[in-house]
Amino acid sequence: MNDPGIYILRQGMRPFFLGAGLYAVVAMAIWLGMFSDVIAPPTAFDPVTWHGHEMLYGFIAAAVAGFLLTAIPNWTGRLPVRGRSLGLLAIAWLAGRIGVYTSETIGNLAAGLLDVSFLLLLSGLFVREIIAGKNWKNLLVVVPVALLATANIAIHGGMIGYWNDVTREALIFGLFLILILLSVIAGRVVPSFTRNWLKARGATRLPTPFGLFDKASILSVVILLIILTLGNDTLSGWAAAIVSILHTIRLARWRGWQCTAEPLLWIMHVAYAWLPIGFGLLAVSFLTDYISMAAALHALTAGAMGTMIMAMMTRATLGHSGRELHANALTTLSYILLTLAVISRVFGDSELAYLVSGGLWIAAFGIFSVKFGPILVGK
Repeated sequence: MNDPGIYILRQGMRPFFLGAGLYAVVAMAIWLGMFSDVIAPPTAFDPVTWHGHEMLYGFIAAAVAGFLLTAIPNWTGRLPVRGRSLGLLAIAWLAGRIGVYTSETIGNLAAGLLDVSFLLLLSGLFVREIIAGKNWKNLLVVVPVALLATANIAIHGGMIGYWNDVTREALIFGLFLILILLSVIAGRVVPSFTRNWLKARGATRLPTPFGLFDKASILSVVILLIILTLGNDTLSGWAAAIVSILHTIRLARWRGWQCTAEPLLWIMHVAYAWLPIGFGLLAVSFLTDYISMAAALHALTAGAMGTMIMAMMTRATLGHSGRELHANALTTLSYILLTLAVISRVFGDSELAYLVSGGLWIAAFGIFSVKFGPILVGK
């Protein structure tokens, strides 16, 4: 494991993108089995909580780890984390998944210790690398990861009985931390990739550079999270509506309609579009009875997060392996299947719609795992 010649341990994206892709399939298959009363895993979590927790702390956390472990060396100028250290991080992530799944058997304390160790180790590693590289401006990126670890500790502390159960609140808090991180990172990469692609084709109307409006849009998500803690549905609804409008304008400033010829780019714009859609649905769910809270949350999670993760994992894997930055027919099919999965879950309101959505999700990430898995494992 010390040998960085093992390709899967040469870059942070390799084990964690592969893990995220495979776990997206496995966790969804388990959830569908639990939802249909086909299986009853030995977990102390109820089915809905297990599903939410594992999508956030299993699938999404792995993808975030892969992205940041790959990006931070570029920010700091230091060598990437690889070899034994990277392997131990991957083992910690996997141990957490096994611990949560078997928590009823091994006990909540053991499961909690296994699960929280990954994000704590990851946060500490990020802090070490950024401080050593004296790249102070990116130290703020560590904050959401550290807070995500704190929220996970709160969940497991409640499960153990150290304090009242705060699982729902902690999951919502963790969800918004990822949304804030997504707003920040997407604001860096989506307009940048779009601008480069358009300039190479002679376009003169380009995405608007990052500025004060982008900062206000990101801040609006933070403010909405604070407002949600007040428990006022009317105030929360109108605040969510304002956030939706701001992020709709932000997305339009990136001129995504000019890059529809390249799936590797338009999928990023589709992913970000789920952010204002999700906040808009959240507003409707607070102010009326027409949309459920679950539908709004799935627009933000499966839609914005899941689609952006797919988009970033495919692009980063191609780019960092020296391959052409172009999505072929199979990759494009995975994008289409994933988009249909989100639409089915957000706007479908039946058990059949949920099952169809889960099946499409499994197919989409199954394609990713089969196509990109060999690239992540090998040269």
